[in-house]
Formats: sequence, structure tokens, C-alpha cells
Amino acid sequence: MNPSAVLLHAAVFTAEASDGVGRALFVRSIASGPAAAIVGPVRREGATRAALRHARIVADALEGCSSVVPFRAGMELPSEQDVLALFTENRDELLRCLRAVSGRVEMGLKVRIPSSPGVDAVRLDVALERIRSLASMPIKPLELRRPAADGHVLEACYLLPRDRIEPFWVQVDALRIETGLRVLGTGPWAPYSFCDLALRPASPAAPGVLLSDRSPS
Repeated sequence: MNPSAVLLHAAVFTAEASDGVGRALFVRSIASGPAAAIVGPVRREGATRAALRHARIVADALEGCSSVVPFRAGMELPSEQDVLALFTENRDELLRCLRAVSGRVEMGLKVRIPSSPGVDAVRLDVALERIRSLASMPIKPLELRRPAADGHVLEACYLLPRDRIEPFWVQVDALRIETGLRVLGTGPWAPYSFCDLALRPASPAAPGVLLSDRSPS
């Protein structure tokens, strides 16, 4: 294992980077102008433990910073110098994404909708529209309907201003009560589903990296 290698977990504004490092050991920030990388060591551990560590580091960044662009499961780079080169090459796009999600978080929703005739579609649509109205414009909510054994499942992600987290939970409860359906809300999360940025490699030998596939998590 390369002793100089690091895992790139997220991008934040440099001015807030010291607040985004959190409590995890050996996690630090690398500034490239107004954007900074949150990085940590590469560890010999299983995929589940690595994913949990990454989630905790990103959550710490979200708690301390107004804007976080997360990298799925962490991205391994050979050295801190490679991180700096990658951020320098992609500075404008990183800043665009940071500004787009500034002050916002991702909230998730899953609704199981049976095929039985007892489901009130109008009442469901009204309740969902109240939740959609909380989302930030011009970034639209992401909603997918997947087939299930007894109907279908609505899976959705909403990018909300942080002061609308509590109203989101109020509307999730209202949806559950008004429709009688099985409803699950999640969040707040870093905006994984709303960062569709592909990084250009800092050198021809380095692969590009997709930050998000814009699918609800």
C-alpha cells in the first residue's frame, strides 16, 4: 500500500474547511484557492467499515460547513499533491457545484403505493406537492417509481434549504396520516444526488471521477 496515498471524501469552501474536518483522526483539508478538499488516510479495512468511515467524515463536514460536495465512498489518490492538482484543474466546476448546494441538504423519501383501489391518488399527489414545494429551485426534485410485488414504490430526493428540514418532517408525517401509506423519510444528507460533476483528470494517466449518478439514494 502506498504510504502517501489519501482518500478524497468531499469538497468544501476553503474559508470553512477548518470547521469541516470534524473529529476523525488524521482527517485534514487541502486548499486550492477558494475550494478545499477533505481527505483522510487509506486504511486496510473491509468495504462496510470504509463506507461507514466515509459517511462519518462527510457528515462532520456537513455539520461544520455551509456547502459540501461529497465523493461517493471516497476516492483514492496517490498523494496530497495529486489532490491539489485535481482541484486546481477542476476549480471552476467545483466552485459552481459548491455554490449550487450552499446552505442546502438532501432529504430522502420512500413511499410504498399498493395497487389496491383503496389508494386515494389525488390525496397522495396533494401531499407530495407540499413536499416538492419545499425544494430549492431551479434544482428539481428527483423522483422515481419502481415496480414492487403489490404495486410500486416512489423513491425521491429533495434538495432543501437547511431551515426547511423541520417542515419536511412535518409534511412527511402529514403524508403518512392523510394517505395511510407506508412512508419513510431520511436525512439530512450531503447532496450526493445533486452533484453530477465529472472531474477532469489532472494528467492523462488519471481517470475521471463521477461524483454522482443523480439517482435517489
